[in-house]
Amino acid sequence: MSTRTTRTTKRTPRSKAPQPTPVPAPLPEPAKPSYARGNPLTHSVTFVDTSGTCWLVYVEPAPPEPALWPNAAILPGRRLRFDSLERSVTVSPFPAGAPFLQEHALQQLLEQAQSGPSHLAIAPARVATPLPAPAPRVHAPAPAIEAPPPIAEPVRQQLTSMVNSRSGWTYQLSRMVQPVTLVLVVIRDMILPRRG
Repeated sequence: MSTRTTRTTKRTPRSKAPQPTPVPAPLPEPAKPSYARGNPLTHSVTFVDTSGTCWLVYVEPAPPEPALWPNAAILPGRRLRFDSLERSVTVSPFPAGAPFLQEHALQQLLEQAQSGPSHLAIAPARVATPLPAPAPRVHAPAPAIEAPPPIAEPVRQQLTSMVNSRSGWTYQLSRMVQPVTLVLVVIRDMILPRRG
């Protein structure tokens, strides 16, 4: 006959498992503007400033700078624009690579836009305002047309004598006009190239 031995193991009392520490709820993300308010020339970048405001940052066109001389080519301007839910500000000029810069550089540009001379606050909503009624115009009387100055006396006498003499006045007139015609022909030949 065989005997069966059973092995008993001593059970250790269960220790209490460490309670999981409560995970703090994540802070709500700042509300992001849904779209750019200007005319973006670049992709927009989302940026959260030190106060927790979310901004869309992008480059938009600006009015061109005045030309240095009359026939100079005029290039369109560009400025960096920050849009939040409440307001928009712009800064110009801005560093190369904007808006794709590090956060501290964008923070400096935002502070410059809010406090600098190039600060341009733009209202987020565009409301059409009615134009004021035009003021009535008072027309001043037109000035009297002045008579042309009289022809120089010697020329008038010469023309009058040619017309009154009836004989050969066209010949005399052609002799008066001939030097002028000759000068005009010489000038024309100097300006226009000869064909040949």
